[in-house]
Amino acid sequence: MSIKSQKLTIKNCLCLLLVLLCLPAIAQMEDGSYQGFKVVKAGEQPDIVTINILSLGNGICQFSENQDKKPLQGTYHIILNRNKYNIGNFKKGIANGDWEEYFYNALYEKGAYKNGKRDGKVYQYGTKGLENQYPSVYTYKDGVIQHRISYHSNGRVNDEYFYDENGQLNGELMTYDAEGNVTGKDQYLHGKRNGTQIKTAGITTIANGEY
Repeated sequence: MSIKSQKLTIKNCLCLLLVLLCLPAIAQMEDGSYQGFKVVKAGEQPDIVTINILSLGNGICQFSENQDKKPLQGTYHIILNRNKYNIGNFKKGIANGDWEEYFYNALYEKGAYKNGKRDGKVYQYGTKGLENQYPSVYTYKDGVIQHRISYHSNGRVNDEYFYDENGQLNGELMTYDAEGNVTGKDQYLHGKRNGTQIKTAGITTIANGEY
């Protein structure tokens, strides 16, 4: 492989890495034990419990309580670390229903699970919390990402990505400046760059991931 080809391959990998890093972190809970409690009615004192998380594969986790491994049922507050916690709904130990992640007590992300998998829209507010009027929006179906769109602080679209049924980049990926002008256009076919790539620096044509 030539030096030019190596540089282009590295460039492609970095672009894909940046896209992946933008995906919601809300689902990235590692196996292990955490402190938490079941959300109770106002005025009631919740009991602090140990919440165990075990990956069952295929992106689904089992959540249980204390040493007896009782499956979580209802709404729980799970403390991930001193700065971050989740509030999620469970049925028989599997995430089902609304799910929120907080960072320094500000809402960072919110979405929902269905039978343990991401489903529907996820709103990512970032560290500004609800002060961010234009959160990034991710759309999932049965745990697989289908679409992502982010915005500039003035509400104009920053970038928009589409994915195929397997969660791979597919179709046109558009980027814009704060004035709405196109600054980039990438075309993907099932995870590989394919077609005309337009950047402010020029135009490149790629077929099936190859220059």
